[in-house]
Amino acid sequence: MPCPRSPAHRQIDDPDTPRSDLEEALAFNERLNQDSSGTPALLRQLDQWSARWHRKTTVDILDIGTGQADVPRAIDAWAQHGGHDVRVTGIALSAATLDIARGLTNEHPQVTLEQVDPLRLMDHWKPASFDYVHAGCLLNRFHDIEVLTMLRIMHRLARRGIVWSDFVRNRLTRALVRLRTRGSSEFVRQDARAAVEGGFTHREVVDIRRRVGLPYCTWIGRPLSVRFTLAGEKPEAWL
Repeated sequence: MPCPRSPAHRQIDDPDTPRSDLEEALAFNERLNQDSSGTPALLRQLDQWSARWHRKTTVDILDIGTGQADVPRAIDAWAQHGGHDVRVTGIALSAATLDIARGLTNEHPQVTLEQVDPLRLMDHWKPASFDYVHAGCLLNRFHDIEVLTMLRIMHRLARRGIVWSDFVRNRLTRALVRLRTRGSSEFVRQDARAAVEGGFTHREVVDIRRRVGLPYCTWIGRPLSVRFTLAGEKPEAWL
Protein backbone atom coordinates (compact mmCIF):
# COMPACT_ATOMS: atom_id res chain seq x y z
CA MET A 1 0.00 0.00 0.00
CA PRO A 2 1.65 3.30 -1.06
CA CYS A 3 2.14 6.02 1.52
CA PRO A 4 -0.37 8.90 1.31
CA ARG A 5 0.58 12.02 -0.59
CA SER A 6 2.44 14.54 1.52
CA PRO A 7 2.73 17.77 -0.47
CA ALA A 8 5.12 20.11 1.26
CA HIS A 9 6.41 23.61 0.87
CA ARG A 10 9.24 23.59 -1.66
CA GLN A 11 12.34 25.60 -0.72
CA ILE A 12 12.79 26.47 -4.39
CA ASP A 13 9.65 28.65 -4.08
CA ASP A 14 11.00 30.75 -1.20
CA PRO A 15 11.61 34.37 -2.26
CA ASP A 16 14.72 34.51 -0.06
CA THR A 17 16.34 31.41 -1.55
CA PRO A 18 19.99 32.19 -2.41
CA ARG A 19 20.48 32.72 -6.14
CA SER A 20 23.13 29.98 -6.35
CA ASP A 21 20.78 27.39 -4.79
CA LEU A 22 17.94 28.45 -7.05
CA GLU A 23 20.07 28.22 -10.20
CA GLU A 24 21.34 24.76 -9.22
CA ALA A 25 17.82 23.47 -8.49
CA LEU A 26 16.37 24.89 -11.72
CA ALA A 27 19.21 23.40 -13.75
CA PHE A 28 18.62 20.02 -12.09
CA ASN A 29 14.90 20.23 -12.86
CA GLU A 30 15.69 20.97 -16.50
CA ARG A 31 17.91 17.89 -16.71
CA LEU A 32 15.16 15.82 -15.11
CA ASN A 33 12.64 17.26 -17.58
CA GLN A 34 14.80 15.93 -20.40
CA ASP A 35 13.92 12.40 -19.26
CA SER A 36 11.80 10.55 -21.82
CA SER A 37 8.66 11.09 -19.72
CA GLY A 38 9.23 14.82 -19.27
CA THR A 39 9.73 17.35 -22.05
CA PRO A 40 10.15 14.65 -24.75
CA ALA A 41 6.73 13.24 -23.78
CA LEU A 42 5.16 16.67 -24.25
CA LEU A 43 6.83 17.10 -27.64
CA ARG A 44 5.59 13.66 -28.71
CA GLN A 45 2.05 14.79 -27.88
CA LEU A 46 2.48 17.99 -29.87
CA ASP A 47 3.92 15.99 -32.76
CA GLN A 48 0.82 13.82 -32.76
CA TRP A 49 -1.63 16.68 -32.44
CA SER A 50 0.11 18.95 -34.94
CA ALA A 51 -0.92 16.64 -37.78
CA ARG A 52 -4.36 18.31 -37.53
CA TRP A 53 -3.13 21.88 -37.22
CA HIS A 54 -3.86 24.24 -40.07
CA ARG A 55 -0.59 25.56 -41.46
CA LYS A 56 -1.69 29.19 -41.24
CA THR A 57 -2.93 28.82 -37.66
CA THR A 58 -1.01 30.34 -34.76
CA VAL A 59 -1.04 27.92 -31.83
CA ASP A 60 -0.87 29.39 -28.31
CA ILE A 61 0.51 27.27 -25.47
CA LEU A 62 0.60 28.07 -21.75
CA ASP A 63 3.31 26.49 -19.56
CA ILE A 64 2.37 26.74 -15.87
CA GLY A 65 5.25 26.69 -13.40
CA THR A 66 7.81 27.28 -16.14
CA GLY A 67 10.98 27.18 -14.02
CA GLN A 68 13.85 28.45 -16.14
CA ALA A 69 11.61 28.19 -19.23
CA ASP A 70 13.20 24.98 -20.49
CA VAL A 71 9.83 23.69 -21.70
CA PRO A 72 8.94 26.89 -23.64
CA ARG A 73 12.42 26.90 -25.16
CA ALA A 74 12.06 23.26 -26.20
CA ILE A 75 8.60 23.90 -27.69
CA ASP A 76 9.93 26.91 -29.60
CA ALA A 77 12.84 24.90 -31.04
CA TRP A 78 10.47 22.05 -31.97
CA ALA A 79 8.03 24.46 -33.65
CA GLN A 80 10.75 26.19 -35.66
CA HIS A 81 12.11 22.84 -36.83
CA GLY A 82 8.64 21.67 -37.87
CA GLY A 83 7.56 24.93 -39.47
CA HIS A 84 4.78 25.62 -36.97
CA ASP A 85 3.70 29.06 -35.79
CA VAL A 86 3.63 28.58 -32.01
CA ARG A 87 3.61 31.18 -29.24
CA VAL A 88 4.44 30.02 -25.73
CA THR A 89 3.62 31.82 -22.49
CA GLY A 90 5.45 30.64 -19.40
CA ILE A 91 4.28 31.66 -15.94
CA ALA A 92 5.87 31.40 -12.51
CA LEU A 93 5.15 32.87 -9.11
CA SER A 94 8.76 33.67 -8.24
CA ALA A 95 10.31 36.87 -9.58
CA ALA A 96 13.79 35.43 -9.03
CA THR A 97 12.94 32.35 -11.10
CA LEU A 98 11.58 34.49 -13.91
CA ASP A 99 14.72 36.63 -13.87
CA ILE A 100 16.80 33.50 -14.51
CA ALA A 101 14.37 32.32 -17.19
CA ARG A 102 14.45 35.66 -19.02
CA GLY A 103 18.22 35.39 -19.28
CA LEU A 104 17.79 32.10 -21.13
CA THR A 105 15.03 33.13 -23.56
CA ASN A 106 16.65 36.09 -25.33
CA GLU A 107 16.90 34.08 -28.54
CA HIS A 108 13.29 32.88 -28.33
CA PRO A 109 11.04 35.82 -29.36
CA GLN A 110 8.00 33.51 -29.46
CA VAL A 111 8.35 32.91 -25.71
CA THR A 112 6.70 35.31 -23.24
CA LEU A 113 7.21 35.10 -19.48
CA GLU A 114 4.86 36.47 -16.83
CA GLN A 115 4.71 36.46 -13.04
CA VAL A 116 1.33 34.98 -12.10
CA ASP A 117 0.03 32.89 -9.21
CA PRO A 118 -1.05 29.57 -10.82
CA LEU A 119 -4.18 29.46 -8.68
CA ARG A 120 -5.18 32.95 -9.91
CA LEU A 121 -4.81 32.32 -13.65
CA MET A 122 -8.49 32.97 -14.32
CA ASP A 123 -7.98 36.51 -13.00
CA HIS A 124 -5.55 37.13 -15.87
CA TRP A 125 -7.00 35.22 -18.81
CA LYS A 126 -10.48 34.37 -20.06
CA PRO A 127 -11.57 30.78 -20.68
CA ALA A 128 -10.18 29.24 -23.88
CA SER A 129 -7.36 31.79 -24.09
CA PHE A 130 -4.83 29.12 -25.14
CA ASP A 131 -4.91 26.15 -27.48
CA TYR A 132 -2.99 23.92 -25.08
CA VAL A 133 -2.12 24.20 -21.40
CA HIS A 134 0.80 22.32 -19.82
CA ALA A 135 1.88 21.86 -16.21
CA GLY A 136 5.02 19.84 -15.50
CA CYS A 137 6.00 18.79 -11.97
CA LEU A 138 4.00 21.65 -10.48
CA LEU A 139 0.94 20.03 -8.93
CA ASN A 140 3.01 17.95 -6.49
CA ARG A 141 3.25 21.16 -4.41
CA PHE A 142 -0.50 21.35 -3.90
CA HIS A 143 -2.96 19.66 -1.58
CA ASP A 144 -5.66 17.55 -3.19
CA ILE A 145 -8.32 20.26 -3.39
CA GLU A 146 -5.82 22.61 -5.06
CA VAL A 147 -4.83 19.89 -7.52
CA LEU A 148 -8.46 19.59 -8.57
CA THR A 149 -8.71 23.39 -8.84
CA MET A 150 -5.56 23.61 -10.98
CA LEU A 151 -6.75 20.97 -13.42
CA ARG A 152 -10.16 22.65 -13.72
CA ILE A 153 -8.35 25.90 -14.48
CA MET A 154 -6.22 24.16 -17.11
CA HIS A 155 -9.33 22.64 -18.68
CA ARG A 156 -11.08 26.03 -18.80
CA LEU A 157 -8.11 27.88 -20.26
CA ALA A 158 -7.47 25.31 -22.99
CA ARG A 159 -9.38 25.43 -26.28
CA ARG A 160 -7.87 22.17 -27.56
CA GLY A 161 -6.19 20.10 -24.87
CA ILE A 162 -4.08 19.78 -21.74
CA VAL A 163 -0.90 18.00 -20.67
CA TRP A 164 -0.10 17.31 -17.02
CA SER A 165 3.19 15.64 -16.12
CA ASP A 166 4.37 14.81 -12.62
CA PHE A 167 6.18 12.31 -10.41
CA VAL A 168 4.95 8.77 -9.91
CA ARG A 169 5.03 8.26 -6.14
CA ASN A 170 6.53 4.85 -5.43
CA ARG A 171 9.68 3.16 -4.15
CA LEU A 172 11.30 3.04 -7.57
CA THR A 173 10.93 6.79 -8.07
CA ARG A 174 12.38 7.46 -4.62
CA ALA A 175 15.39 5.27 -5.39
CA LEU A 176 15.98 6.70 -8.86
CA VAL A 177 15.69 10.30 -7.65
CA ARG A 178 18.15 9.57 -4.84
CA LEU A 179 20.51 8.22 -7.48
CA ARG A 180 19.97 11.19 -9.81
CA THR A 181 20.65 13.70 -7.00
CA ARG A 182 23.82 12.00 -5.80
CA GLY A 183 26.53 14.63 -5.84
CA SER A 184 24.00 17.49 -5.73
CA SER A 185 23.69 19.94 -2.87
CA GLU A 186 21.47 19.22 0.12
CA PHE A 187 19.15 21.97 -1.15
CA VAL A 188 18.56 20.08 -4.42
CA ARG A 189 18.22 16.72 -2.68
CA GLN A 190 15.61 18.04 -0.24
CA ASP A 191 13.64 19.76 -2.99
CA ALA A 192 13.63 16.61 -5.14
CA ARG A 193 12.51 14.43 -2.22
CA ALA A 194 9.68 16.84 -1.44
CA ALA A 195 8.53 16.76 -5.06
CA VAL A 196 8.42 12.95 -5.08
CA GLU A 197 6.46 12.73 -1.81
CA GLY A 198 3.88 15.09 -3.29
CA GLY A 199 3.64 12.94 -6.42
CA PHE A 200 0.80 10.66 -7.50
CA THR A 201 -0.06 7.01 -7.99
CA HIS A 202 -1.87 5.74 -11.07
CA ARG A 203 -5.03 5.15 -9.02
CA GLU A 204 -4.96 8.72 -7.67
CA VAL A 205 -4.54 10.22 -11.14
CA VAL A 206 -7.42 8.17 -12.54
CA ASP A 207 -9.61 9.31 -9.64
CA ILE A 208 -8.57 12.95 -10.13
CA ARG A 209 -9.39 12.69 -13.83
CA ARG A 210 -12.87 11.40 -12.95
CA ARG A 211 -13.52 14.06 -10.30
CA VAL A 212 -12.41 16.95 -12.52
CA GLY A 213 -14.24 15.60 -15.56
CA LEU A 214 -11.45 14.96 -18.06
CA PRO A 215 -12.64 11.87 -19.96
CA TYR A 216 -10.64 12.93 -23.00
CA CYS A 217 -7.34 12.61 -21.10
CA THR A 218 -5.26 9.43 -20.97
CA TRP A 219 -2.58 8.25 -18.54
CA ILE A 220 0.75 7.76 -20.30
CA GLY A 221 3.53 6.05 -18.38
CA ARG A 222 6.69 4.13 -19.22
CA PRO A 223 8.38 1.31 -17.28
CA LEU A 224 11.13 2.51 -14.92
CA SER A 225 10.15 6.14 -15.48
CA VAL A 226 9.84 8.52 -12.55
CA ARG A 227 7.19 10.57 -14.37
CA PHE A 228 3.72 10.08 -15.82
CA THR A 229 1.73 12.18 -18.26
CA LEU A 230 -2.02 12.76 -18.34
CA ALA A 231 -2.87 14.26 -21.72
CA GLY A 232 -5.63 14.64 -24.22
CA GLU A 233 -7.37 16.78 -26.79
CA LYS A 234 -10.99 17.76 -26.37
CA PRO A 235 -13.35 15.97 -28.77
CA GLU A 236 -14.29 19.27 -30.40
CA ALA A 237 -10.66 20.44 -30.58
CA TRP A 238 -10.49 21.14 -34.31
CA LEU A 239 -14.13 21.09 -35.40
